[in-house]
Amino acid sequence: MKCQWTGKKVDLQSLAKEAEHFFRQRKFNTGLDESTDLKVLRAVLREEDQVKTVILKISGSPDDFVVDFSAGEHSRSLLKFGSLLSLFGGGALLLKSHKEVEFYQELEQELWNYLDEVVARFTGSAKSSFSHSKFRIQNIIQSISNQNESDS
Repeated sequence: MKCQWTGKKVDLQSLAKEAEHFFRQRKFNTGLDESTDLKVLRAVLREEDQVKTVILKISGSPDDFVVDFSAGEHSRSLLKFGSLLSLFGGGALLLKSHKEVEFYQELEQELWNYLDEVVARFTGSAKSSFSHSKFRIQNIIQSISNQNESDS
């Protein structure tokens, strides 16, 4: 599922780090790949005979970004063929898939609640390139003024 936020000016790197923290708290191993406009978080949970994987993509700009959660597609596909599977003795596999889908749905709901709180907390945290440039220009002018005063 995808969720979009607009007008928030959120530092996306900080948002990705918070998402990584969310998964680590739940015992997932994580890896974060970052580029300018895309952050990809891979979270893997190994339990007994199962490996559960989540991929979270954060894309866009601080003022207009999308978070895309994907996980458990294999289990959801199996549930679509549930009645056919149970006819051929796949009841145990169907039950396992159902439990996995429930796990991912609960995890996703917790994540969206958490990210809503994080976005609210980080609203306005992104520094615009304009204010950064303005600050640098002011520093340069101040340096030139100071140098001119010391030369006099």
